[in-house]
Amino acid sequence: MFALPIDYQVLDYVITLNRKEGAAAREQMLRIRDFPGNLTDYFEIDSSNRQYCVHIFGQHAIKYWIDDADRVVKIMEIRQTDQD
Repeated sequence: MFALPIDYQVLDYVITLNRKEGAAAREQMLRIRDFPGNLTDYFEIDSSNRQYCVHIFGQHAIKYWIDDADRVVKIMEIRQTDQD
């Protein structure tokens, strides 16, 4: 199993969600922890060429980074998508 460090801003965002969306966000983060490579919907590359995975659920996107060597999946960001 992977460790799951979460950026503090992610927690700030999740507590603003209603109960149902907050529970769904927490559930998705645990699914990412358990199966990080299986939930990637697309990738984003930052200015230093680090590749981040992005998982879409409902109207939200979770951006995370997988460190296979240290068995860590770091949740970097959660944001609302542009989907209706």
